[in-house]
Amino acid sequence: MELAKRGLFVCIGLLISHSVLAVELKQPSKWFSIPAVGITEIKTYPDGIEALGKGTIAYKNKLMLDRLEFDISIQHSEGKGFAVLFQLNKERRDSSIDDHHLHGFNLFNRGYGVMFYTDGTVALVKTTEVANPVELLRLDQRVDLTHPVHLCITQEKKDDQLTLALEINRSGKKVSLTDELSKGFDNSGFIGLTLYSGRGIAAIRNLSFAGVESDTDLGQQPRPLYMADYFKEANRSLVHWRYDEWSSDVTTVRVETPSGELLDMLCYPRDYWVIPLDSSYSEVVLRTINLDGHTSVPVKVHLKDDRADYYSQTPQQRVVVKAGSPSASFCLKESGDPFFIKGFNYVRLRHGDHSNFEADTQAGPAAYDPYDTESMLKRLKKYGYNTTRVFIVGRKPENPGISGFFENDGVYAPYMDNFLDFVRRAKKYGIYVFPTLCDGELPRSYRYWDIVKGAVEGTTIDDVTSKTHNLIYLTRQGHQARCRYAKDFLEYIKAKDSSLLITLLALQCQNELTIQGCHWPFDSNEGTFQGPDGKSYDLSVDAQRQALFENSLNAYHTAMVEAVKEVDPDLLVAEGMYVPRIAGKDYDGANFGLRNINPKEDRCPPKVSSALKAPLDFADVHIYYVTNEADVAESYRKDMISTGLYSDEMKQTMKSKPFFLGEFGSFKFMDATFEQAKSKILTTRDLAMKDMAQGYLMWTFDTFEQRSLWHAMEEEAFLGVLSK
Repeated sequence: MELAKRGLFVCIGLLISHSVLAVELKQPSKWFSIPAVGITEIKTYPDGIEALGKGTIAYKNKLMLDRLEFDISIQHSEGKGFAVLFQLNKERRDSSIDDHHLHGFNLFNRGYGVMFYTDGTVALVKTTEVANPVELLRLDQRVDLTHPVHLCITQEKKDDQLTLALEINRSGKKVSLTDELSKGFDNSGFIGLTLYSGRGIAAIRNLSFAGVESDTDLGQQPRPLYMADYFKEANRSLVHWRYDEWSSDVTTVRVETPSGELLDMLCYPRDYWVIPLDSSYSEVVLRTINLDGHTSVPVKVHLKDDRADYYSQTPQQRVVVKAGSPSASFCLKESGDPFFIKGFNYVRLRHGDHSNFEADTQAGPAAYDPYDTESMLKRLKKYGYNTTRVFIVGRKPENPGISGFFENDGVYAPYMDNFLDFVRRAKKYGIYVFPTLCDGELPRSYRYWDIVKGAVEGTTIDDVTSKTHNLIYLTRQGHQARCRYAKDFLEYIKAKDSSLLITLLALQCQNELTIQGCHWPFDSNEGTFQGPDGKSYDLSVDAQRQALFENSLNAYHTAMVEAVKEVDPDLLVAEGMYVPRIAGKDYDGANFGLRNINPKEDRCPPKVSSALKAPLDFADVHIYYVTNEADVAESYRKDMISTGLYSDEMKQTMKSKPFFLGEFGSFKFMDATFEQAKSKILTTRDLAMKDMAQGYLMWTFDTFEQRSLWHAMEEEAFLGVLSK
């Protein structure tokens, strides 16, 4: 081999004493993406692969390696912190490094690997009990990864000791390990590639290895398709479905007649089948097939478009708040009929962030799917629901969202048009849409950045799009920027189709309102701070620190409500917040004045009793169980105490301002099965109803991308159970 023609030579090895001939992978097309993580595209070649996006891919078969060689290059990247990890000896094929909820809480995908950074740094790493790879050694020399770099990995085990060497141009480092991972090391496992933070293209070519490749069959049946529906359109008819993101190794969908006659074979990720014009079938059957050749249980689809059966027969009315004792409630404005919120959070994720209405941008393709929207809304109506909560977001370069691109002046029209399409479809079914402006950040656009960039010295755009939100809540500029954002959002809707405003249940200022207690200005214990309300607060006095926290948020909400009502005086304005207890906060005790804040959990959500002092119309409370220190009822009670629900002050407030349960659900590390989760979900709903909650929205309808929680569409029949 002439290395000069192949690029820079890199060797990572264990000084093995024997040699075998190198061969190529037996099934080079059998690389697959873990969909929940977000790789946009995989290209396979006889001698390698190319991956675009951010996420993880893996190879089907297990390898017992003596030596592995390949050329690697990073073609380009967008966003900060881009890096590539080539992992070998992975224990599990079907998950990335920290996708531990797939197999059990705090169970990570252990193995070794090589980390490549865009600055040319190369490091040898292991993945064990932490989400991020642990560096074993880092080379002094950097390499140019824009050109192919040749890599050689060799492995050898002697007793319990594993000696790893990382070498470039015959100069490098090595390390000997004797730990729990190396003791159990048998130089076999799965290989994979992970692209971190941002977007890029990583290419592996000229891949060969010396060792043994086992034709691996995990023996797992793939999960079936869901929301498979028939759609009759003007010029075609089709069947559309969603893949269950748990089945990360699905390769094919088989379309057949009820008698088993093959009609078509479609490759993942295609999610529809166009029905031939001469077809006379009344139903078809869909099955998924995975890498190992196993098929899922069949899903029957009746070729009848029944959407119109669920369209609303009466015009929508505004939802308003009706004062009452012991609690205010919701009702329809014209008829006065009571309105009890029932539904789900509807969430799509890509690159680790919300992507429901993502449009085509330079960063990537559109993610919005109107067919999914129709299928979801039809089921909401079918099972007796009336509301869906969605996220409006634009904070990451990978998912530009409502910002579109930094130079965009205002909200991004293609994104907004996707949202309006969603609202129009919801209106047909009589379903209300509850948009939340996500988590207090600003869209990644100069229009909003220009308002806040001088508010605090040293502030960068990342500070107001993805890091601390204290600047937003604790400065007048922050209030102004968020108000401008809210008005831009509503004014676009009003200008395009003002009739759709009635379909909005309310506008939620944030998903989960929180101040970060270890950040500016609460990281200081002396001096004074002028709040956005114009008052001066002594940071050495606990009571004044607490007042700064509460008064600043109230001033923010006052400004937001005024901004919303300028555009639409009848639109309700709400706030979302999780209970302080879930973040380990006790404002009646150790955390009064935002003191004694743990830097690892510095989120400080306000009490709902405090937040509703502002002119908000209602509150959206979020509850999750994350410990087994108490049963569901006792844990719920403690959560509600921490947010002030049972206080005398809140009892008076609730007569004019209701609350409802905007998020509740079940983590898989708390409930091992969906049967257990269902019981906890239903109990939580019932406890909230006893406390006069005026509705509930479960987390989530079908976000299987978020593997750590149970979702309603685990069993469609559960939709009927929860709505009763």
